[in-house]
Amino acid sequence: MVFYINRRQFLVSSISCGCLLSSATTSHAAGSLCAMTRSNPSGRSGIFEGSNAAKKDADDVFEALGLGPRNMPVYASYEIANAAAFPDLNGQGPAIVYNPDFMTRLNNINGWAPASVIAHEIGHHVARDRASPNSHRRELAADEVSGCAMFWAGASRKQATVAMTEGLPTNTGSPTHPGTAQRVDAILEAYDRCAALQ
Repeated sequence: MVFYINRRQFLVSSISCGCLLSSATTSHAAGSLCAMTRSNPSGRSGIFEGSNAAKKDADDVFEALGLGPRNMPVYASYEIANAAAFPDLNGQGPAIVYNPDFMTRLNNINGWAPASVIAHEIGHHVARDRASPNSHRRELAADEVSGCAMFWAGASRKQATVAMTEGLPTNTGSPTHPGTAQRVDAILEAYDRCAALQ
């Protein structure tokens, strides 16, 4: 599946089909569009307000995609393994939730890494009505949105993939997520396609 669009198409398609405003529930892990596992090594629980840095990353991604001001909250939780996009978080509508330790580790690698993860999670909201129910295709669709967002935000090709190549363990895939090589290819293909639209 090739999922790439220019910023104007992002704006029109996402708002007109209600992808960002949908509050439909799903059967994905933990109610998330991004299948993930729960992890709580610190013993701390609950969901709390996201950092200003994470909110700025989300604002920058929304702006890069031409979607206007961010219209969904960004939260943090130590119960999330890395990051997840929720279509309806506790009846409050769409949201992004991330693990603060994970994002701090990414930021220590490269400042673009947390933004690319936020872009991937926003990609789940944007692409949810276009992507196959197959979780691998759903993840690749979100990766493609991230690739475009990173190009439009000014990241280099390497910076667009740094979270995937340096922040996460290299793997050949799982039942919920494609392997690292396939995901990097999806990000870079979308990055290049969106670059060609300029």
